[in-house]
Amino acid sequence: MAHLVDEPMIANDAQSAASSGQFDGVSLSRKLAYVSPSHTEFEQLCVNLSKRMGQGVQEAIVELGSGEAEEPGLTADEMSASVATVQSMAVQLGADCSVLQRQQLPASGLHTAKLLIRRKPANGDFMEVRVAVVGNVDAGKSTLLGVLTHGELDNGRGFARQKLFRHKHEAESGRTSSVGNDILGFNSKGEVVNAPTHGQLDWQRVCERSAKVVTFIDLAGHERYLKTTVFGMTGHSPDFAMLMIGSNAGVIGMTKEHLGLALALNVPVFVVVTKIDMCPPNVLDETLRLLQKILRSSGCRKIPVMGVGTVVSGTCNKGIIRVNDVLLLGPDPLGKFQSIPIKSIHRKRLPVMEVVGSQTASFSLKKIKRSQIRKGMVLVSPLLEPTACWEFEADVLILHHPTTISVRYQAMVHVGPIRQTATIVQMSKEHLRTGDKASVRFRFIKNPEYIKIGTRLVFREGKTKAVGTVTVAHPHSSCVAQNPRQRNGKKPSPFQQQHHHSAASAAKA
Repeated sequence: MAHLVDEPMIANDAQSAASSGQFDGVSLSRKLAYVSPSHTEFEQLCVNLSKRMGQGVQEAIVELGSGEAEEPGLTADEMSASVATVQSMAVQLGADCSVLQRQQLPASGLHTAKLLIRRKPANGDFMEVRVAVVGNVDAGKSTLLGVLTHGELDNGRGFARQKLFRHKHEAESGRTSSVGNDILGFNSKGEVVNAPTHGQLDWQRVCERSAKVVTFIDLAGHERYLKTTVFGMTGHSPDFAMLMIGSNAGVIGMTKEHLGLALALNVPVFVVVTKIDMCPPNVLDETLRLLQKILRSSGCRKIPVMGVGTVVSGTCNKGIIRVNDVLLLGPDPLGKFQSIPIKSIHRKRLPVMEVVGSQTASFSLKKIKRSQIRKGMVLVSPLLEPTACWEFEADVLILHHPTTISVRYQAMVHVGPIRQTATIVQMSKEHLRTGDKASVRFRFIKNPEYIKIGTRLVFREGKTKAVGTVTVAHPHSSCVAQNPRQRNGKKPSPFQQQHHHSAASAAKA
């Protein structure tokens, strides 16, 4: 049987051996490490597991029956003892343990298993994973999400996807044209907690019962709505991209476009092949063959809340945002940031007191009108003292352009939540063509923006596509320096000539 411990799990001798994983010459990485460990070994196993579940992760997967340079597998008795040990460790850490996978090796008859250890949520908090759902039109993106989140199969006539559409024209055409969101909640035992009532999903009830919430960002597949899809990929900071491919249609249309966008933004991609029940076997084989060829190629190396005032939503990039914190919102058209108190915070429609780095949330703001807010603005801490910029530099790679790109070329630039037309004012090369790399200086056309160095960007215009990384942000010295009327001889006012400073990134508006 596994060794059970009643006293505190972290002992001094366990801490001293944490880095080496050795106790009296016995390695804890061997496959028998979980079979009736000694008191000291059990404590060290708990220490190691606690470290894996730290820093906001709150879960880990333990593999049983695998070890370093050993034949995999455990006997039935050894496996039972190992599972009991891991369950005791989970109790020690205030977590639940559930078996994800258990199999018997055909050659040796021995057993292997994978166990999920997940902490029980405290104070209504939960982990969140954001998944952007991309793929060509009619690949079944909205239908799959409707089935996953509402637990009902489709009737073959679009029943499942109707639960996700937000606009009348989407329901009539069956095609997504906006950025949609839906959630799938799991408790600490790995069980789905979504339970729609009369076909409607209560987000607050799901989050209250969840230890982990998967947020699906449903993006448009039609080429007509490409700018909406690009904004969803850049502005919503997804952790993963789920590329969906209809087996009957294959890798067509926007499939490669969306895959390339995810790779350019360094978003991990996994692929889901749909409609295999209605696809002839030879067509399915051809689709899978082409998909494997693409994935092995060198290019693939790897709704407002009512009645609470003005509400913005976004992702907390770093730090902690709490209710009643005073942050700076901006930049406005003059490049200024305005002090704004946080009235309330909601995560997936569930009220919370704070959010931490990488979590998405909605923020109710005091003392500001909806007309004063635009996409691309940020909420930032007053301690960081950021400045807005009209111009910035980036190292770019031209993915495709039918002719050449020169100075004064204009294109739509996507940088995080920012989506604005910019002009090229300077390049390290005289002309740029498909496949060229260069350092390029851009100038925004309409508003100054807050940009962080190192942020990935995409710029496009028609069939022109390029990606890059911001290297320099130039603080503006005059808020109206880019106004065409000023260049015609009109002098700015003393107020407009002031150089405004403020604060820094905490969440995207």
